Amino acid sequence: MSSFLSKVELKNQLKKMGINIEGNYVRKGEIKSYLSKVNANLFENEVDAAVPTEEIKNSIFYHGTPTKERADKIWKQGLKANLSDIPKHWIAHPMPDHVYVSRYLGEALIYALGQEQGAKSWLSGRKLSSRYIEKYGQFGYILVIKGNQLQDIHPDEDQISETLQLVLLWPDRFKKFAWLLKLAKKHLSPDLLEKTKNKVLDMEGGKILLPHLTDEQKIQIIHYWGNVAHKGKVVPSEMWEIDRKKAQLLKIKKDEKSWTEGGGIEIVNFEEIARKIKSR
Repeated sequence: MSSFLSKVELKNQLKKMGINIEGNYVRKGEIKSYLSKVNANLFENEVDAAVPTEEIKNSIFYHGTPTKERADKIWKQGLKANLSDIPKHWIAHPMPDHVYVSRYLGEALIYALGQEQGAKSWLSGRKLSSRYIEKYGQFGYILVIKGNQLQDIHPDEDQISETLQLVLLWPDRFKKFAWLLKLAKKHLSPDLLEKTKNKVLDMEGGKILLPHLTDEQKIQIIHYWGNVAHKGKVVPSEMWEIDRKKAQLLKIKKDEKSWTEGGGIEIVNFEEIARKIKSR
């Protein structure tokens, strides 16, 4: 059975969703509705989760959040899925009922210090602007999660696409993920493969491929990137406060071997700009 739809089949599928295409056009007002339904359909059928390995269970994971208010709420109630502030038509909409944690502090720091300008600045060793700090506050927060809480896990969908991108760009260097390219050629269109290679809407491919991964393949991607999508709530054991005014002092481990063997961002001097404020 083909993994692709003809234009006629696509029109019929959209018609079932209540979206009618006249000729080669679709009404602009229906686009958001269409995207919302497409995102919902990507995870309409529950995807079987993988069981954590002993290495994952014995690891420490991190979750970053930009404000004290959010950090305190997670500390009191546990880290649980909250999609209320994410537009349903957003193509990067996460899996329902899942929370995202990382084995790498650097990944969590991107969210703790603030995405976009924040990440671009401190990853490049530059100070965060005073305007940026005024907007978000002086401190960001990291919640520590023990791996023995993890039960039903998936790789982060974005990392599935990023792994595919590595194989597309450097097939000889990433032969261990050659199976993913074979899977992608079966289930993704040539256009989406090209977009993934050029990092355009790359997360879409990961969402499509996730249901087709075996448990072993899911675990392989998790071990490489260190990021986990976990179904259900997890409870943090520690909370750390990070000073945005010192973000430029963070030192990232950069060596070719570690990048080939693992794609996460390793921080070597975290405690120089952070302090533990809660533990249990």
